[in-house]
Order: sequence, then C-alpha cells, then structure tokens
Amino acid sequence: MFTKEIPFAIEKIFRQAFAKDKIYIFPAVLAHSDRVTRKRFNNLEDVRQKLKRELSVFPEVLLQFFAEHPKGQIVIAVEGAEYNPRTQVAKIGLDYLVQDIGVLQEEVVHLFDHLLGSNAQEYRMSEGYGITPAIQKIGQQIKEWYNVKRDSYPDAYAILNEREYLAQSVTKLFF
Repeated sequence: MFTKEIPFAIEKIFRQAFAKDKIYIFPAVLAHSDRVTRKRFNNLEDVRQKLKRELSVFPEVLLQFFAEHPKGQIVIAVEGAEYNPRTQVAKIGLDYLVQDIGVLQEEVVHLFDHLLGSNAQEYRMSEGYGITPAIQKIGQQIKEWYNVKRDSYPDAYAILNEREYLAQSVTKLFF
C-alpha cells in the first residue's frame, strides 16, 4: 500500500522501539476506527509502516535516543492526540496519522522536548533546560527565540508557551 523505503539504520531503531513497546499500536485500532480511516489500511502492518515513515522525518540520533531511553512511549489509539507529561505518552489517533497534517510529529516533539529537557522529570528543553550542557544551550536558544517571536508568530497556538512554539515550529518544517 505504501512505498517509501525506510533506511536500514532507521528500520533497526524502529524494530528496537517496537520490541520494547516504546512504540505501541492498539491491536483493535482498525476495528474501532471509522470506515474512512479503516479503508486506508489493509491491516496493522500497513499502520506500522505508515507510522514508521511519519516518524522517520526525525534525525536518526534522536530516534535512537528515544528507543534507548527508559521513559516515553508513542501510542497509536483510535482517536485523540495529546502528550501526557505524567505518563510520558504521546498518544495519536489513527485518523490523525491518515490525515498527514503533522499532529503525530507535534505530539512526538512534546515527548522529545520533555526527555531532552530533564529525562521526563519536570522540565522541558524548550523552557531552557537540557540533560547535557549542549542540549541546555539549544533549549536556551529556543526559549530566546520564543520570547523574541512571541508577539509576531502567525500561529496563535504557538504563542501559548515555549513548548507549543517548539512543537508548532518543528511541525511547520514538515507540513
């Protein structure tokens, strides 16, 4: 059904992430989805392939970091989209995966922001924190850009806070 080839190194990372349930697709997601969404996939393997292609926009090193990190999970559910910082779960509804509008990437950026900011403790990279000095420096730059752009950014959702600014900005790179 889908043809874009995923590089071997990225495929290996995805196998690792799926094996550790870092990436999880609810087994009944197709059965419980609406008819239009169900028609886009022949089976769960098609869902898995689409998900891997959508996640492969992220750098290999970041995907590897996620796959090896003890916290954080990406879940494909029937509906909805959110990042829950208490559970470190980025949940994305299958309908959003079908729509190709960047919702998956946005929620995953929130997860990565949290992991890179404080290993999913209290802080986010986008708020100026980081698990290493180099990542903290990047986080401080993001916070500075947010403060400069806050009143002029065309996306009203992105001006809410640094976290949304980062997630919306990264999503705009792809969509």
